[in-house]
Amino acid sequence: MPVYLPGSKQIYFCIMFAALAVAWIMGVRVASGDAYHVERDLAQRVKGVLAKTITVSDASSGFLKVLAFVPPNTETQRVVSYRVRCREFPNAETFDAGDKIAKDKSYTGVRVPLSSATLGTPMHFDVTYVVDLYKTALRSGPTGSGKKASQPSEFDSQASKTVDFESSAFKKFLDDHDLKRRPDESNAYFAYRAFHILSTDLAARVDTKAPGVDPSNWQASFLSQRSCRNGGCGFCSIQLVGILRANGIPARLLVGRWALNTEGDYGQFHVRTDFFDPSIGWIPVDPTFGMMAVQHGDNPDVNFGGTDGNFITFHLNSEVSPEGCNFYMPIHQFEVVAYDGTERCTPQITETWTVTKQ
Repeated sequence: MPVYLPGSKQIYFCIMFAALAVAWIMGVRVASGDAYHVERDLAQRVKGVLAKTITVSDASSGFLKVLAFVPPNTETQRVVSYRVRCREFPNAETFDAGDKIAKDKSYTGVRVPLSSATLGTPMHFDVTYVVDLYKTALRSGPTGSGKKASQPSEFDSQASKTVDFESSAFKKFLDDHDLKRRPDESNAYFAYRAFHILSTDLAARVDTKAPGVDPSNWQASFLSQRSCRNGGCGFCSIQLVGILRANGIPARLLVGRWALNTEGDYGQFHVRTDFFDPSIGWIPVDPTFGMMAVQHGDNPDVNFGGTDGNFITFHLNSEVSPEGCNFYMPIHQFEVVAYDGTERCTPQITETWTVTKQ
């Protein structure tokens, strides 16, 4: 498959035509009544530990709060156990908190008192996840398990500050790329067609050396512009979720980290997507790797319906804003550190992410 070069419209349209042709083939099968199911197999049980070292040198009163996500059970993950604690204060108060925006997102925190004794003294906070991870593949034919898929929540269909699919800019993007669902398209077929179109569009415009995007612009409408050349996994996923929700298909962001010991912070983080088809259930899709496959001339289909069981989901969807904290981020993959008190508090923070098989 040819590689798109800036200014070469002919090559770009050849790639787009090939993507649409592949999607049409699957669409014929889906529209003709062929059944599909997501095959799921246990890949591994892992323990992931987020270890955060926090040093406070300018506050000797009040409380330091560390909140961590309560991880969800999904079709690709089952939570075995979960714990947050401070090593220096094993009996410190723990608490649960909801989210100011999404009722289906929750946190567990630990509250440590600050005093003159804690000034300049490193405190160590551990968040430990033990999870079963599943690899999946989209297969033709009906499922024989009889297991009922979990149903979407209201948040999987809504427009939001991040997934702003009702904005005029995003609607124009849908029009310009033939991303409106047709009457005969099932959820699975339209998602497959959209996945190929978006993968091709991203491959054509993304530049690995492009500067980062300010969090205030982490919105589907901004990220879908051809002038936005950053291809971060969160950005690709936000765009695909926006496309699907705009066409009445429930979709969600899965935000977390790789279940691997990796070098460098960025290599630890990932965001992918799921969408819902009532005849199949939740289907995993990774638009980031779809884009990369197109860039390398490979078939991106392996990234539609398939996961390798190496990803831990911390939370679903965007807009992270815990109750009791003056904190907001479109997408977040860390614990949330907050201070309750009247002094100035500027903690120094370092972190490690360690994963072991169980």
